[in-house]
Amino acid sequence: MYQFESKNIRVLKRIATIIISLIVIVFGTYFLIKLVSGWKFDYKSPGLFKPQGILQINSNPTNASLYVNNQKYKSNTKIKMVASPGDYDLRIEKDKYRPWQKNVPIFQDELTWVEYPRLFPKKLKTSNVLNLPATLSEGLSSGDGKFYAFLSDKTKPELTVVDIRQKETKTENITIPEKFFTNQKLRNFKLVSWVDGDKSILVSFTDSDNVSGDETFILVNLEEPKKSINLSDTFGVSLKDVIFVSDKTLYANVNSTVRYLDIENETISGPIAKNVDKFKIFEDYVLFVSKPDETNTIQVGYAKKDYKAPKIITSVAKKEDQGTFLDVGKYYDRYYIMVSNGNVAHLYKTKSLKEESDQAIKLKDVVAMKTKKPIIYTNIISNGQLATIQSDDEFVTYNLEEREKSRSGLDAMSQEDSPKKLNYLDAYYFWREKDGKLQVFEFDGKNKNTLVDFQAKFGLTIDSDGKYIYYVDKNKDDSYSFRRLLIKV
Repeated sequence: MYQFESKNIRVLKRIATIIISLIVIVFGTYFLIKLVSGWKFDYKSPGLFKPQGILQINSNPTNASLYVNNQKYKSNTKIKMVASPGDYDLRIEKDKYRPWQKNVPIFQDELTWVEYPRLFPKKLKTSNVLNLPATLSEGLSSGDGKFYAFLSDKTKPELTVVDIRQKETKTENITIPEKFFTNQKLRNFKLVSWVDGDKSILVSFTDSDNVSGDETFILVNLEEPKKSINLSDTFGVSLKDVIFVSDKTLYANVNSTVRYLDIENETISGPIAKNVDKFKIFEDYVLFVSKPDETNTIQVGYAKKDYKAPKIITSVAKKEDQGTFLDVGKYYDRYYIMVSNGNVAHLYKTKSLKEESDQAIKLKDVVAMKTKKPIIYTNIISNGQLATIQSDDEFVTYNLEEREKSRSGLDAMSQEDSPKKLNYLDAYYFWREKDGKLQVFEFDGKNKNTLVDFQAKFGLTIDSDGKYIYYVDKNKDDSYSFRRLLIKV
């Protein structure tokens, strides 16, 4: 005769079912998380999984062969490689290009990005774009790699603008309107910066007999030169270190104070930061380094135009004939602050940039970097991954992605007017002149490539398609040529 289960037994069965289901869900979730995170199942390992990391690799140009520890990988770049933590020798090869190689670490449970490798052609092909006179004084590329501007004679208000967006380049000659010049004095012109993409260029000039050295700044409208604006006259002040944040607004150093200027409304703000030696812009922050006070102390800090008072990050003692620099970057959800003084730089991180003057900034040490000679240049790249300091003959870079510090020497330059500071080819590559030739190398000094003869003082750029490097070379008759080097064959 069938007997019904007792109530207690039914309850115990339900509890057992729930417990078993929970165990299955927990272990299933554990296995799924490990597999999705790139871990490899191994019944011999504690916890049944081998720790893994992920390496995201690409190259420019892409679809290149990848070798890992001298073994050809199963697919070409772009690649997501899952492997055990450790250091790996990578080599990237592509037909008609020079190989790229580097030792790269993989970290447990982390994704490391190595998408910056740039391959350069084995056979270099160059072509002439434009002939330029022997009086050529300056060249300046737009930040987006679409245009190049030249000042053919530093004593004349005449610009040559080259549109390099297409293979068939276009050239336009632009003259700054005579209304800005009320006398016949000899002037020295300079190209300062491109403004609003390709629509305007900021040009400055000084009169040859100007003892004070004060500059006059003109915002040259390239589409309608007659609508150019004399900023110095518009605001009636002496400007220095002008930095545009839009086509109508800018920051400038006015008598050692940083101020915000609105061109459209012809207004100028009160002091945002006082006693300023130098400043730069990060996001909507004004980063500044002060002049030394009576105790020879320098303050470094930041401000916004709506702050009641600047926020001081730290103070340092002035070192004779040595500079102080401040840079800020953001990497993922953290702000990184680099303060250098003399030949030492400290990199800190913080969760946020406090605004109120009575709020303390909680800085955590990341790394200290040092050069043998005084630091002359510092930078944190736009995505925050790399922090670099430079002296006359070496540079040090800290890679936040790989948590590694690298030190590299700088080869001596042969051209007296070559720029001393490192210049960026892109976010991960520097360029520099060596023996009259263009030398490019990565942020850690690796993968050096010597390319073409060029005149470093006129700069260079990669076009927006990444196909050509545009540069200036000198001819035998002392005139110049604007040229391009094919880098994507």
